[in-house]
Amino acid sequence: MFPPSIDMVVAMLGAAFAGRGYVPLDPDFARERLRHMTAEAGLRLILVQPELAEQAKGLSADCKIVEVSEKNKPSHGVWLHRETATDNPFYVIYTSGSTGKPKGIVLSESNTRAMLTSHNEHHRFTPEDRILFHSSMAFDLSVAQLWGS
Repeated sequence: MFPPSIDMVVAMLGAAFAGRGYVPLDPDFARERLRHMTAEAGLRLILVQPELAEQAKGLSADCKIVEVSEKNKPSHGVWLHRETATDNPFYVIYTSGSTGKPKGIVLSESNTRAMLTSHNEHHRFTPEDRILFHSSMAFDLSVAQLWGS
């Protein structure tokens, strides 16, 4: 649960390297939507910036809230050896809920990698290209915007 920031990206990469998926909780979403997403996804941990800790409290009695700040960031790089292109969940994206309650869709690492590979081959991106990141991480277009680069 982060506003757009480098901390948000680091948290999502941390989940991936731990072999877990992330569920982007946009702090601008209605509290009831966040509660529903947290419960349906069965979240046990919510990473937040300190200024959002109060907002995250009460989303689920089963969730531990962990504040990410300069005080508790590792002072050295951490690298986990793990398989690449796995069927581990990479992220869960929620539908808009226009037909009722929002539904979570789980995307695996291998499917995400295939989509991004196809996207990059089609557009033929080079290191000189830039991709504008302007979507909420809770919107599916954000995956191509952020991870496509």
